[in-house]
Amino acid sequence: VTSALAKGLDIRLETPVARVEYPEKEQGVKVCTVNGQVIECTSVVVTVPLACLHKGDIAFGPPLPEWKMKGLGNLGQGNLTKVLLEFPSVFWSPDVDYFGVPREADASTRGAGYLFWNLAPVCKAPILAVLYAGQAADQCVSRSESELVLEAVELLRFTHPSANVPSPLRTACTNWGADPWSRGAYSHVKVGGSG
Repeated sequence: VTSALAKGLDIRLETPVARVEYPEKEQGVKVCTVNGQVIECTSVVVTVPLACLHKGDIAFGPPLPEWKMKGLGNLGQGNLTKVLLEFPSVFWSPDVDYFGVPREADASTRGAGYLFWNLAPVCKAPILAVLYAGQAADQCVSRSESELVLEAVELLRFTHPSANVPSPLRTACTNWGADPWSRGAYSHVKVGGSG
């Protein structure tokens, strides 16, 4: 599908854009890349994650109109980090989709490894996804995958004390907040936002 849609279009991958210039009284658009290349075109579709626009990763000349900036201001972007753990076998209840971890009500641990998602039925392998949300997900940006995996395994050993929880065979971590091309995992309408 994407190949058919791309026919006849000049699509450039791995070409970070620094600025989009669209002079109001002139026709055409200039796209300036971070390496100094200028691409002239008749029109441009800008599709970047919301957090990249909020951060100002791409400048616009002239600046975007007030109504667009107001719309952007009504939207926020959040973070959700997933730590995936593959084990030798299922040691948790295979019939549950999710299970939570009881923790002390403490701002420093809120949202950290709070939910385990049983992916075994879908993946046909003994895999759990551990979710980190809110400030805990934001803090994952500065943490290593090995730290997150260790914390998740410790939580599983706490919740399954009789299971002799093994070390995972393979792991992966999404950590979208650390990715400069996304800076987060999802967008949302802010409280009071409209438009």
